[in-house]
Amino acid sequence: MLLPNSPVEWSVEFFNIAFSADIDSQKFLPEKILEIVKKIEKNLGRKEREKWAPREIDIDILAIGDLQISLGDKLTIPHPGLLERDFFIQTVREIEPGFQLP
Repeated sequence: MLLPNSPVEWSVEFFNIAFSADIDSQKFLPEKILEIVKKIEKNLGRKEREKWAPREIDIDILAIGDLQISLGDKLTIPHPGLLERDFFIQTVREIEPGFQLP
């Protein structure tokens, strides 16, 4: 999914992953979870590029329990595009049946 007016050459396939995990949010703060996710992406070959540019892999944090936070451009939970993208909603329903957004 690209923003309107994005360069045509940005429309390339990449690996997108979704998973559900039982995470102790007292032990792993959202910033730490984001740090771990970024390390996984880097280990799988993701390069630093401008926002929305093509990427090798993309891991989004859609939700963490009923947590609601915003750390500016760094991290917003629940993911701000969650309800606007059918593939997010479908994926959440597949991997976490019965999940309710906070």
